[in-house]
Amino acid sequence: MKKLITSAVLITTLLAAESLTAQSNQSTVNQQGDNHAATVTQNGSENRGYLEVLNGSGSVIEQIQSGLQNFAEILELRDNINALQDQSGENNEAYISQARQGNTITQTQSGNENVARFEGHNIPSVRNGTYVQDQSGNNNSALIQGANNRNNIDQIQSGDRNIAEITGSNFSGNLVKMNQSGNDNEAYLTLPNVSDNSVVINQSGDLNQATAAASGDGNNIEIDQNGSSNRATQRMTLGDDNSLTQNQNGSNNHSVMETWGNDNLYMTIQNGSGNNIFLNNRGTGTGFDRSENVNENSIKIEQDGEKNFVTGGVNGSFNKIDINQDGSYNQVGTLFFQADGFRVIGNHNILNISQGGEMNTASVNISGNSNRTNVSQQ
Repeated sequence: MKKLITSAVLITTLLAAESLTAQSNQSTVNQQGDNHAATVTQNGSENRGYLEVLNGSGSVIEQIQSGLQNFAEILELRDNINALQDQSGENNEAYISQARQGNTITQTQSGNENVARFEGHNIPSVRNGTYVQDQSGNNNSALIQGANNRNNIDQIQSGDRNIAEITGSNFSGNLVKMNQSGNDNEAYLTLPNVSDNSVVINQSGDLNQATAAASGDGNNIEIDQNGSSNRATQRMTLGDDNSLTQNQNGSNNHSVMETWGNDNLYMTIQNGSGNNIFLNNRGTGTGFDRSENVNENSIKIEQDGEKNFVTGGVNGSFNKIDINQDGSYNQVGTLFFQADGFRVIGNHNILNISQGGEMNTASVNISGNSNRTNVSQQ
């Protein structure tokens, strides 16, 4: 039965090759092992496709290219493969490399000069699969590299000049969606030694940028930016029961969150425009001593108006910090990355600041023992 399937693939490829040569398209198919089927269809000119499956498993593979000078390559896929690469415009490139376990890989590109790439790094064997990269505009680039464990990853970019990237190392429970609709958005995520991930990065306007870097334990990372020119950066650097969320709806907001460890839940929500936040939690910013004592954190900062500003702090013990500014032009600190407004260093901290009107200023600096501070200004 295997002999019949292999023969059918070779005959189909040879027939296809005859019609492709007239238009200077090139195709190479080379398969060994298990349940092959291959479809190579190239309609434009000067398209190239290569396909190689060695030591196979349940392959079904298609490469379909319509425009000019597209290039697609699928190399050594293993296990329950079902891979499609579909490119319609011109000068698009798509690669897939070695993949293991439950794979279903789809890379679809419609515009021109898009690049999509997946490289499964066999450490430990990429696992249960489904990766989709879908790009519609021009000059987009998406990369997934070494997605390990329970994957289900989705990168979709609709505008032009977007870049999305996921790398990973012993990635664990994954379910990641990165979704960018406007133009010139960029999102990166790099997750060494992470665990029960579920990441959503969603940027709708133009010129948004999100970076999340992460390290260990119960992760749940979400950056949501709907306006334009928002930037959000999260770093987690160590771990415990994390859940970091940043949600910015207006434009020209800027938020950084750095953090360190223990029972974390951090949240930053900015609805207006021109707001700024820097939260630290472990002290890597200038003028704030680094500490590994962050403990039972739960920090929530929320700014609804425009041109509000918060800076950062926290160092250790039973933390709970809520800062809430509803009006406009409110401040807690004055210098970004300085932690000159709100800064708590140790023990049973609770800090609540709520400023409801406009042009309020608060600066708090607490140090040791059974701290508790409430500031409220209208």
